[in-house]
Amino acid sequence: MIHLAVTGAGAWGRNHIRSIGALRGARLRWVVEPEPSRREAIASVRALILETVPDAAEAMTYRMPTYTYHGESLCALASQKQYMSLYMEPELVAAHADELAGLSIGKSCVRFRRLDALPLDTVRAILIETVARIDAARQGD
Repeated sequence: MIHLAVTGAGAWGRNHIRSIGALRGARLRWVVEPEPSRREAIASVRALILETVPDAAEAMTYRMPTYTYHGESLCALASQKQYMSLYMEPELVAAHADELAGLSIGKSCVRFRRLDALPLDTVRAILIETVARIDAARQGD
């Protein structure tokens, strides 16, 4: 198994990422964001996820870092052209909409341009609630 990272996905990056994803025996582990402020923000959110859920598994899915807990979706991160995105459980994003006020919110997506605009305590709470839901579902099996 070959583990690869892409630095500076730029104009050709999507093609490289797609090609790497198609290679047998290769696994894309990380796409490095070249812009320092975004790199720091993504690294900070990643650290928060792994600190809050130490048992989270990290992988590259749909060309972005994704996190699972006992095989169930926990969250995902993306660095888009105009903003960064954190994808979480849709019901919990909706339940915390007041705390996420001022940010662009989709069904499961919280978009932010700067780390200081993202309420990290709310993100931590959503992650903890997601873990609790996953654990409860596993107990019911």
